[in-house]
Amino acid sequence: FDMRAAPVSSIVCGGGHGGWEVAAGGWRGAWPGVSPPGGAGGRVPAAASGAALADIPPTYYALYVQAGDDFDTDWFVLAGIGKVETNHGRSKLPGVRSGVNEYGCCAGPMQFAVSQVAGWRICVGDTWGAYGVDGNNDGRRNVYDPHDAIPGAASYTKANGAPDDWRSALWRYNQSSAYYTEVMHWA
Repeated sequence: FDMRAAPVSSIVCGGGHGGWEVAAGGWRGAWPGVSPPGGAGGRVPAAASGAALADIPPTYYALYVQAGDDFDTDWFVLAGIGKVETNHGRSKLPGVRSGVNEYGCCAGPMQFAVSQVAGWRICVGDTWGAYGVDGNNDGRRNVYDPHDAIPGAASYTKANGAPDDWRSALWRYNQSSAYYTEVMHWA
């Protein structure tokens, strides 16, 4: 299937500002080199606003949509988590690319609780150990790799009620009502 040659239907994900268009035979992408969400048979993701597309790096956008499709959940809430936790991996704070955050327990662009980093035990919970995913099939589950961390977040939230009960799923992610409100604001 050649996405460049596909006729485009009226369903546009991304509000015409980029993203994906659903074509008669599959997806046609606006970002070269980024795979379509869910392949030609994937479900149609919710449209991203122009503001969201301007804010979310294209690779992260594709990973959020793919993880939403793979785990049958809402990609835009995963993007809300990524925005709140690390500004889609752009934060320069400790724990985003190496080590752990200032609380000494969470790591990666989606800020999973980890029990060990470089052999040191750092916190009681280990959501990464339980829900981490090898999203890019390189044989490793790397909490710092968004290709692994984003589907890991989809796995974790799905196991805790998403998409039917995002309040419960996000409470398990971060036990704060304010966190739920902020994530849903960005979603």
